[in-house]
Amino acid sequence: MATTLVPVEEYLKNLNDTRCEYVDGVLIEKPMPTQVHAVWPHAVLQAWISALIMRHYPKYVADGEVHSRLGPNEFRLPDIAVQRQEIAEKEKYAEQPPAVCVEILSPEDRIGGIFAKCERYHDWASPYVGLSIR
Repeated sequence: MATTLVPVEEYLKNLNDTRCEYVDGVLIEKPMPTQVHAVWPHAVLQAWISALIMRHYPKYVADGEVHSRLGPNEFRLPDIAVQRQEIAEKEKYAEQPPAVCVEILSPEDRIGGIFAKCERYHDWASPYVGLSIR
């Protein structure tokens, strides 16, 4: 199967309309549960963790699926990215490593792929990376 490479400029033009990650010109769609009951635990867990962080750390913003630029040709969407409020308000997409990145394992995810993504967050200098398994 041939892969269509997308220029990074094209990806950036459609940033608000995509749930895709971007690695070296390839769009990688984030897994989405297809059954309604499977969507809620992920969304509820995402909201609960974000609310808990923001309640206890008021100078931070915890946001879901923030486009995060890990390198010139790599954008990821952590399920939750925690960033200082003054930084989050200035950036169209995260260019500085968040204080915390959280991935919530979906049924379609493979543990090896998620671990590799968490390693990339560490390589990017995000000091804390969490993995939540539902």
